[in-house]
Amino acid sequence: MMFKDKKLLLLPLLSAFLLGIARLPIHLGFLAYCGFIPLLYFFDRKPDYKEVNLAAVIFSLVYTVTALHWITLVTIPGFVAMILLFSLYFLIVFQLNKIIWLRKHQFRYLGFILLWLSYEHLQNYGQFSFPWFYTGYSLADYTVLLQPAEIGGITLISLYIMLTNLLIYLIITQHKKKCLLWLLLLHLAWTGYSNWRYQTISLENTHRRAGIVQVSIPQHLKWKTAYRDTTFNLYDEYIGKISAETDLVILPESAIPGYVMRRFVFKNFIDRMVKKHKKAIFAGFPDYIYDDKNDEALYYNSCNLFDSTGYAYKPYYKHILVPIGERIPLLSVIPVLNRVELGQANWEYGKEFRYYDYEGLKFTPQICFEVAFPEINVQMASQNPVFLVNLTNDAWYYHSAGLYQHAMMTKFRAIETRTQYFRSANTGISLIVNPRGDILAKSEIYTRETIEADIYDYQGKSLFVRYFHIFPNILVAMLVILLLWALIKKD
Repeated sequence: MMFKDKKLLLLPLLSAFLLGIARLPIHLGFLAYCGFIPLLYFFDRKPDYKEVNLAAVIFSLVYTVTALHWITLVTIPGFVAMILLFSLYFLIVFQLNKIIWLRKHQFRYLGFILLWLSYEHLQNYGQFSFPWFYTGYSLADYTVLLQPAEIGGITLISLYIMLTNLLIYLIITQHKKKCLLWLLLLHLAWTGYSNWRYQTISLENTHRRAGIVQVSIPQHLKWKTAYRDTTFNLYDEYIGKISAETDLVILPESAIPGYVMRRFVFKNFIDRMVKKHKKAIFAGFPDYIYDDKNDEALYYNSCNLFDSTGYAYKPYYKHILVPIGERIPLLSVIPVLNRVELGQANWEYGKEFRYYDYEGLKFTPQICFEVAFPEINVQMASQNPVFLVNLTNDAWYYHSAGLYQHAMMTKFRAIETRTQYFRSANTGISLIVNPRGDILAKSEIYTRETIEADIYDYQGKSLFVRYFHIFPNILVAMLVILLLWALIKKD
């Protein structure tokens, strides 16, 4: 199969490349403002269904290789599978867009935007969930411009970028002066609100501090028994570097390489640290619960707070597990997959949130890429925690863009929920982000260091937490209505 015009082949490729490099830590996020223009031009050239299929595959391949190439550092087979899976997703998105383009031509641009935003949002659901595609993440460098996320979340930022693309496209192709006016009004309204909110939002200094310890344990040594004492000694040394004013120390995901709640050697280490340094410790570690009914142990990726006396609270168990990396998807549907061995842990899913108290301040934890899911962050923030702790271990990604992409999500969640975030990462990037999205402290990659900062409180809840977290679902519902209308009646 050949394109009617071979140059059309370059359009989905160019869009994917522009949107892909806008996600890299090279300060080119502004390219997202024009990243969809080649794709809009492609669909306006009325490609046939086969050409649309090829365009979807090209887009998936180029975008994934450009923006998500770092996954090859974790698993090459998994990366290939990801390209195939995303090719399927984009085949669906592109073909549905083709249907709307043909059958409801006057609503084609609305359909294009609704399809894209719905795709980004629906990546949050299911056992293959991987919500890394939000176009809004391209603007991570521009903290002031992210403030409207308190209203509509990351989806609203993606919508703002897509509307900018559409208006520029219409100005170029149709020479509509009204579109220039709308473009100016859109950016005046967005930047005006963003600057006003950034300058006037009221944050209260609680005069409490928390610190993060990053000791960069090598991934290949992390679980080795022979390296255990080195791990203990490093944490002992760097907890000692936290200032006297800071009473809470946060360690990363799986910081303690053993069953702290079940084995004396690990719990004893925590007890010695809290008493020696006179600080509460919040740390990640594996845990298990014995299921008498099925005569088996259920294993969890967990974390917990140990106060300055060594008292252990109930642990938090991670809710959302990394597909394949932490659990093979569809295990409950296809039990035979239990026999598949790809080096995964096959953790169980946690079912409850946990809230802890630090010096009278309520906080709640999450683990690893749970920070990528706006909905779970909204649920956590709905109970009015003063701050949120994210524990992670990104050592798998070495020095790649994956470290940056994962870390910068913290800024978006902080603004969406107007909650301070403490991100403790084994090898970096560790961050402390206030409710305005400002990075108060930041570690370097693969360093051994500590960071700490005051805790700031935003009184009340953001509009996104209170009401508008349903905004992405409204867009999905609008898309469903438009698709049904297009299938029932052609213009």
